[in-house]
Amino acid sequence: MIEIKPVARWSVDAALGGGDESKNISGIACAERRGDRWSGLMISDEMRYARFVRVHREGRELELRSTIALLPRALGREHVEETDAEGVDFDDGRYYVIGSHGVKKLGGDVQASRYFVYRFRVDPDGGEPDFDHGGDDPPPQVHRTDKLAAVIAATPPLDGFMRRSLQENGVNIEGLAVRGGQLHAGFRSPVLDGQGFILRVAVADLFGDAPAESVARRVFAVRLRERCGVRDLAKVKGGFLVLTGQAPPALQGRAEHEPAEIYWWDGADGATVLLGRLGGRAPGAKPEALLVLDENSSTYRVLVLSDGVAGGAPTEYIVPARRTRSPPA
Repeated sequence: MIEIKPVARWSVDAALGGGDESKNISGIACAERRGDRWSGLMISDEMRYARFVRVHREGRELELRSTIALLPRALGREHVEETDAEGVDFDDGRYYVIGSHGVKKLGGDVQASRYFVYRFRVDPDGGEPDFDHGGDDPPPQVHRTDKLAAVIAATPPLDGFMRRSLQENGVNIEGLAVRGGQLHAGFRSPVLDGQGFILRVAVADLFGDAPAESVARRVFAVRLRERCGVRDLAKVKGGFLVLTGQAPPALQGRAEHEPAEIYWWDGADGATVLLGRLGGRAPGAKPEALLVLDENSSTYRVLVLSDGVAGGAPTEYIVPARRTRSPPA
């Protein structure tokens, strides 16, 4: 097993503080990628909004920008406190954000606010919207769909785990990658027999008028470490990086002792390549967000942010880029 050691710790804008947003960072993606300063979007599963950030690649700093509401304070009779947003990506001029599509961890309540996929356009030059987005309610340019829940409920073997809690190996999405009109949702759970799951669906079907049963889809059972699922996905040349972590019921002990590994997956079948395990993690940090800063034929330069610690403990790693596939499980 290769241990991937930290290259550097990044700094985070002090304005983020140490509240719910700061301690529950669940994803980051970038739109405008010119020079050192990239424009990005960061999500926290405990909030109703997403936050624009500046990613200073060489200065190794995350700078906070404006927020954009994803949900109003109420959906019908349901009071909304959070989106449970777990994954974010950028493709073809739009940001995409995905909710967990799982029941509430404590109590097992089914909340409509957790079952959406969102998208909105940004200005191609600045990487942020050219419409007003500073209010408490989502602007009309933020589109959302709840169709994915019905797709999952009609797709074996995932269908048998809908409406189960995370502790019962129930459906819980944490990774998102969108490429060429195809949305890839990575599941933290369920995990079965050393396999995690990635569901690929057509974006046009999700946001169009097609009924859920006609949405084009494919489920990939990807080989991962036993009892580990997908925590994030990131696009790279020729495939994807898969960040993994413990799937509940979690091992007893400190978070830093739970495995956090990075795999390469080409998107063709269930075969994966284990690139290594993340070392040097901050106490209590659960790696949950993966941003690719650079890549070449031999390495990936990545930034990892974690749940459970103030500011996400952003840490930079250099990951070996081995691409010799293991056979599908």
